[in-house]
Amino acid sequence: MIYYDFKNYEGFKELFGMVEHGNGVKSRKNKILLAYYKDRNALRAHINAKMMSEHEKECMTMHERAARCCRLPESMAELKHRITTMLQGGSVGRHRLWLNGRTYYSNEYKTDDMNGLCEDGTANAIRYYNVERERVFKMKAGKMFNHIVSCYPAVAALPEQVLRWYSEEWVGEWIAYASENLSDGGYTLHVDDNFRGIYSSSCCKGSFGSCMTNRDTWSFYRDSVDAKAAYLTDADGLIVARCIIYTEVHDSETEGTLSLAERQYATGGDEMLKRMLVNALYRDGHIDGHKVIGAGCSDSKDFVLKSGESLRSHDLWIPCNLDEDDTVSYQDSFKYYNQNRCKAYNDSDYDYDYNLATTEGSINGNREYNDYNEEYIPRDEAYYVDTRGDYFWSNQVVDANVWNGSNFYTEYCFVDDCIEIDGEYYYAGRYAEDPEDNGIYCCPECGEYFIEGNYSELTEEHYCCSGCLEDAEDSYKKDHWYWCEYDEDYVQDSDDRIEAQAYSCGEYVTTTISRDTLNELLSDGAAVDFDGAYYIDDLNEQGIPVHLFEEICAVA
Repeated sequence: MIYYDFKNYEGFKELFGMVEHGNGVKSRKNKILLAYYKDRNALRAHINAKMMSEHEKECMTMHERAARCCRLPESMAELKHRITTMLQGGSVGRHRLWLNGRTYYSNEYKTDDMNGLCEDGTANAIRYYNVERERVFKMKAGKMFNHIVSCYPAVAALPEQVLRWYSEEWVGEWIAYASENLSDGGYTLHVDDNFRGIYSSSCCKGSFGSCMTNRDTWSFYRDSVDAKAAYLTDADGLIVARCIIYTEVHDSETEGTLSLAERQYATGGDEMLKRMLVNALYRDGHIDGHKVIGAGCSDSKDFVLKSGESLRSHDLWIPCNLDEDDTVSYQDSFKYYNQNRCKAYNDSDYDYDYNLATTEGSINGNREYNDYNEEYIPRDEAYYVDTRGDYFWSNQVVDANVWNGSNFYTEYCFVDDCIEIDGEYYYAGRYAEDPEDNGIYCCPECGEYFIEGNYSELTEEHYCCSGCLEDAEDSYKKDHWYWCEYDEDYVQDSDDRIEAQAYSCGEYVTTTISRDTLNELLSDGAAVDFDGAYYIDDLNEQGIPVHLFEEICAVA
C-alpha cells in the first residue's frame, strides 16, 4: 500500500508547490515529485528495492519497515536520500567505483587510488580504469552517472524527469568535491559575525538574487537569534557565496541541538559555489546539516544532515527574542514566531504570532524600507513611487505628469526624476535623464523643455516657440542652402541660383537671382536673355534708361 502524509488540503498545497515561498517563485520540486508519484514502474521499483540499511531494519519493527517502504517522499531531500540509498545496493556490476565519498558498482569500470580525481585538474570529469581495455581514461561526470544508473535496474526505472534532476545534483556534488580536493579554487572560508558584509553589494561579487541585500536588516542576526555568518571569498576578497548558520537549532524529536546552514546564496546563483560553501562548512566542523541546494531550497522544512538524511519529519525551532519594533530580516525557514515563547519554528502547525517572511523590516509592519536612502520610513510618511519601485519620504515626491506612450496621466514620482514646466512637474526618467522617452522635448535652439511646440519639417525637430523655429530654419538654410542677392532669400538647390547682370549706381553689375524670379522677369519683359547672359531691365523699380540698356546690349 502506498500512502501520502497529507494532513489536509493546505498540506497538499504546501507539498506540491502551490504555496509561494520566499520571493514568490514556486519551487520546481512539484513537477519532479509528481512525475515520481505517477510513474507505475517507479512505484513498483520503489516498493521492491532495498530502501534501508541492515542496521536501519534491525532498529525498526515490521510495521515501521512497511511504513518506511510504502510512504512516498514528500520533499526533494527525502527523494534524493531515497535514490542515494538505492544506489548503494542492487547493482549488476562487480567492480568498485569510489566516487564522492560513496561506493558504486559497475560491470565495466573501476577507480584507482585517485578515487576519480583527474590528474590534469579537470573538475567536471572522472578518472576511471576500463577493466576490459586495461587502461585509465577520463569521462564527463554526467556520462559516468548515466553509466552507473545503467548498472542499477531499480534506479534506471525512475522517470526521466527525476533522473535528470538527480543527475544535476550528483554532478554538482562531484564538481564541488573535485574542485575542493584538486585545489583550493582561490576561495577562503569565513565563519564570523560579519552580517553587514554578507548583505552588502559592495562586499559581494555580482548579484546574489537576495531580496535583503542592502536593506540594512543584518542586525537581526546579531541581536535577536544565535547565528553566524558563513561565506567564501575570492582572491580579491569579494564574497562569492554566503549563508547564515543557526548555531542553536532545537530538534523536538531527539531533544538535541543542531547547527544548521540556512539557504545559500552565490554570485549569479552558481550552485557549485553553494555546494563548495556547504562542503567547506562540513569539512571544518561548523555544521551538522544544511538547507537543500537547488529544487526545494525555499521549503522551510527541507533541511538535511551531512549523511543526506532528511529532517523534514523533525520539528525544529530556534530561540528568537524579537519585539515589535525590532529589525527583522526576511526568513526562509524559521519564520513562524511565537512572541511569548521567544521561539521561531519552521513549521506552521505550531501556534505563532507573526510570520517573519516579510521584507518590511519589522514584525509590526508600521514602516516601509527606502532603498534610495537605505532606511525605514514611518508608513504615514512613506509614499510608494511606481516608476522607482520604492518608498520615499513625503517631501521627496511630487504629483507629476507621466507619459504612457499616447497621453499623460498623473501619479506620485520622485522629485529628482522630474522636470518642472510652466509650474507643473513631468516625469523625465531616472534622474530626469530621458525626457525625450517620456513625452518631453528639449528645444534645440534655446535649451528650454516643453510639451507642445512647433515642428519644423525642414530641420525635422520640435521647437518651443515660433521664434526659435524661424531662427533654427534660417540657420539651417544658411548652412545648407544658397543665398540669392537679388531675392534676398535662399534657394535649396545650387541649380536654382542663376548669375545675372543687374543695374546698380549707373552700371550693370553681377548678382545672383533665383530661377523662379528670373523666369518671372523674363516673362514680364523686365529681363532679357542675350546669348545665355541675363540682363535685368527693371524700368519700373530700377529706373534704367532704355537707351542705356540697348547700348549695353549692343556693345555686348
